[in-house]
Amino acid sequence: MNLQLETIERICYTSPDKTRLGLTDCDVILCNIDLDNSLVAILRDAFTTKVYKNGKSVKKMKFHSSLAPFKVGIAFRDDVIINEALMDLTNHLIQSLRLFDIPVLPFTPNKLVSIEHYDELGIPYTIILDNESPKMGAVQLRYRDSDTEV
Repeated sequence: MNLQLETIERICYTSPDKTRLGLTDCDVILCNIDLDNSLVAILRDAFTTKVYKNGKSVKKMKFHSSLAPFKVGIAFRDDVIINEALMDLTNHLIQSLRLFDIPVLPFTPNKLVSIEHYDELGIPYTIILDNESPKMGAVQLRYRDSDTEV
């Protein structure tokens, strides 16, 4: 499927014999961009199939990180026990990131979201917390495209 994203038209008001280095002097360059087709092309390119280590394949939205509406999501390990210290750390991380104008997906403790779900939403970075995070002061950061946790 080919989509026409833009048309460019040169409107020249000078005679063709007035050329410099083989080029005519143009007074107007008119460019029309079809935003609907551009948006369809961006969304079409963004959807990819991700195959996880367990063999599960999932469609996910892989926007360029500059186009993602949220840059960071916060997730918990499967075996985590949510307590007050962990919630305080989560709220502190969210406030710190927002202080630097980094958009964080809204977080609710009663509706935990998996890492795979963040991938499907197109969120490039995920902060992963576990039971040791409040005591050790260490969190893991995962980048969507590499699956590497640091």
